[in-house]
Amino acid sequence: MADGPQPATTPGGPPDSAAARQAFGRELKRWRMLRGKSQGELGKAVYVDKSVISRIENGQRPVAADFVAGCEQLLDAGGALFALAPTQGPAAVIRAVPLRELGLPPAPRLVGRESELSALVSTLASGQARPGSSQVCVVRGMPGVGKTALVLCAAHQLVSTFTDGCVYRDLGGDTTGLPPVRPEDLLEWLLRHLQVDVDVIPASLADSAALYRGRTRGKRMLLVLDNVRDIGQVMSVIPSDPGCAVIVATRHRLSSLDVVHSIDLSPLATTDARELLRKMVSSDDSTDEAGLDAAVAEIVQRCGNLPLAIHVAAGMYRRMPHRGLSGVRTQLDEAAGDIRALSDGVTSVAGILRTALAELDASERDLFRLLSVHPGRDFTAESAAALADVDLSGGQRLIDGLWDRHLLVAGRGRGYGMHDLLRELSADDAATLTETERGGALRRLLARYLGIAHAADILVAPHRNRTPLPDTVDAVAGDTRFGSPEKALGWFDGEEETLVALAHAARAAGQDEYCWHLAHILRGYFFHTRRCAPWIAVHEDALACALRRGDSWWEATTRNNLGLAFAMQHDLDRASRQYERALAIFTASGDDISASHTRGHQAWIHHLRKEYAAAIDTARAALTVYQREGMRRNAAIMMRELGGSLAALDLTAEAAGQLGAAIAEFRVLGLDLDLSMALSSLAAISLRSGDPVEAVAHFEEAVAVAHACGSGIQEVAALQGLGDAELVIGRSEVATAHWSAALALVDELDLPGGGDLRRRLGGNRVSGE
Repeated sequence: MADGPQPATTPGGPPDSAAARQAFGRELKRWRMLRGKSQGELGKAVYVDKSVISRIENGQRPVAADFVAGCEQLLDAGGALFALAPTQGPAAVIRAVPLRELGLPPAPRLVGRESELSALVSTLASGQARPGSSQVCVVRGMPGVGKTALVLCAAHQLVSTFTDGCVYRDLGGDTTGLPPVRPEDLLEWLLRHLQVDVDVIPASLADSAALYRGRTRGKRMLLVLDNVRDIGQVMSVIPSDPGCAVIVATRHRLSSLDVVHSIDLSPLATTDARELLRKMVSSDDSTDEAGLDAAVAEIVQRCGNLPLAIHVAAGMYRRMPHRGLSGVRTQLDEAAGDIRALSDGVTSVAGILRTALAELDASERDLFRLLSVHPGRDFTAESAAALADVDLSGGQRLIDGLWDRHLLVAGRGRGYGMHDLLRELSADDAATLTETERGGALRRLLARYLGIAHAADILVAPHRNRTPLPDTVDAVAGDTRFGSPEKALGWFDGEEETLVALAHAARAAGQDEYCWHLAHILRGYFFHTRRCAPWIAVHEDALACALRRGDSWWEATTRNNLGLAFAMQHDLDRASRQYERALAIFTASGDDISASHTRGHQAWIHHLRKEYAAAIDTARAALTVYQREGMRRNAAIMMRELGGSLAALDLTAEAAGQLGAAIAEFRVLGLDLDLSMALSSLAAISLRSGDPVEAVAHFEEAVAVAHACGSGIQEVAALQGLGDAELVIGRSEVATAHWSAALALVDELDLPGGGDLRRRLGGNRVSGE
């Protein structure tokens, strides 16, 4: 037997009296304050209102044994509360209210959840549970998305179905600073309301669960469990009777929970989000209708359609109604990007969302912060690994942890996204990062993307002239994940927005070398797809970096690629200015090869301006250098350009010779995009020379080659020429089919050239009538 007195484990204080209640109240308050708990926090933890805590601390209310036990456990009072708890005489013992008499909390305002509500109610009202099991539905979603509102509205509609009681219980799984409800405590609470005496409730969880399943046999009971953290909280209280049902609301995936219906709740549709805000401020704002609509639209957008944020915005309005909704809009605009602005003085969106971070381990919390460094809208396990400086499996584990807590949403493909307000929370949480930590994370991310983009570019444009990558990229520069040009192009398509954002972020952060390398790599993809707007944006960032660093070679190289993008847009003056500056730099440094690249671009500008003689002279000067240096690909490209300009001067034989030589080289080198372009040029010569049959053959091969290499714009050009050739032959219906196929591609891929095709189709229909 141990020496000394042992702490009490059950209430055993003095008989109930006013003095005993006051003494207990003082001791409870002392322990509460010692543990740093407010009355509201303590009340939520032990499932009483804070006003009840206040009356008990003032000695104005008797205490129940389970209340004392809950406070003892939460406050770790070492038996002090048990020792002072006033004991009740036998006559004072009161059994818990029967479960069927427990009312549900009021149903909150619900807008725009008709389909989800209908599915939830109809599923549970059907009573189609398998024998030996009750129906379980789960509603999942990020903090503030409206899970509680949905499940409570459903429960209210099901009251008449579940005649033995509809019970709501908040399990506190996401309440910062308070422990979640233990399954043992939840079972005891339910059993007491099922009229089981406390002294006969088994001590073990398994026995209590068995007793609970027995007491719910044959009943029609609905249990609504909110704020569930893990499956262990709910498994013991799922009845085995098919007449019962359970609705679980949680921020967690709970993927191992066997359910009959699950709902992944997203933010409201924009129309519904605006309706919700309008209903919450209906007829109170004197702003004119148009002004009110504009304010509502902007506020809702700032709230990211999240019901919690919309409720807070309405609270901001009600707090200062004289300012109107336009005042709320102004307040939010002035703090754009700062989530802390969304607060009505009582509820803070940042505070609610931040509760979801409490469960994250240190490495997951670090990743959540570092995601604010990522400038794109989509994340992958690979980008997570780079940011967190871990291997790929570690990055997947970390990003899975955020996904499981609804801190991420599904992105494009296999990627992940983040709600705008969670992105703001990430940025706010990242205030603790040093500039060194931010810079290191961005460099790692840039290095990772540079390596992958380099590997993809090798497949998309295998014969491009390349420059050595920064040392930090060497470890991933040999990535061979794609296996085919199609997969590499697919990766570029999916990551384009992120890559453009990374280039801009690199410029802003002074990571100049990464910026110009990224732009140089992306040039091959942009040339292939003719995506001129992002091409120009990335290269303007790269040019600014080269100028800032004073690196003349990278300045001239970037100007060459930027000029090509302007030329693709037929902005010939801007293109010429870029080429003139690049040529001056290369010539001054004695770099004949790079100067020849520039002359090749200038030859094309002359051709577009119909300065064909100048185009021929400039192209021949570049061709001489390429042939001298053994640069077969570049020489073949110049021969193709020469062929086009010679044909424009009706030097048909020489043009065909140049194009034929270029086509032979492109076949040997496997340059399908260039081959398709050269075939179309040769076909055009055949058509002008009066041989439409030969033109059809060349155009047909050009179409097939362009389609095989994934160049939509070249396929369109070849289909248009093929239609022209067929029309000359007299096959107007075949011509129409080719032009229609080209127009379908233009519309599908958002390419230029739709106007010419529509004019052809319109003219052909008229001539055929």
